[in-house]
Amino acid sequence: GVASDGVPNLRTACLFPHKGPYIAQCIAGDVDGAAKTMYDLDRAGPLPDETIDASAKLCFFEGHCVNSNVTNRTTLAEATRMCDERFGRETWTKLEKINVGLFDIRAGVLGPHLSKKAEEQFALMACAMGNYHCDAIYCKQEFCDKDDWRSRFGKSRPKLMKTAHGDDYPHNY
Repeated sequence: GVASDGVPNLRTACLFPHKGPYIAQCIAGDVDGAAKTMYDLDRAGPLPDETIDASAKLCFFEGHCVNSNVTNRTTLAEATRMCDERFGRETWTKLEKINVGLFDIRAGVLGPHLSKKAEEQFALMACAMGNYHCDAIYCKQEFCDKDDWRSRFGKSRPKLMKTAHGDDYPHNY
């Protein structure tokens, strides 16, 4: 797997050269800077609107917007424990690649649609690469508190969080 030795494989950034600056800042502990860099990279990509839409939806669906455990002081070790608790170490360390099919990523009325499987695969890869916590901060910094994204994707929050908080979002960043 990508993280077959049981810890995040920080060298996997080489598989995603466009994310290199983001991963470098994340690894260095500059999660706020990494979040800004990732937004700028997404905005400068070949399909900026679609990429930003998909990122925003992923933020809400994966629960990053209501995860008060991740802050801009979360360490890689803490993020690794979060991945273990959420997915189980065996699951994310054995991930070979993002395993999605043709129907897991497709165009939708509100921008790209990622299936539940695709969204989970991206979160698992973030665990394996060591940037799970930086992805969460990217979400909190760029999408979670913005009304336009909340109105579009707030219903995608995990059921447990909807039950606990209703329409209110915990202020955790």
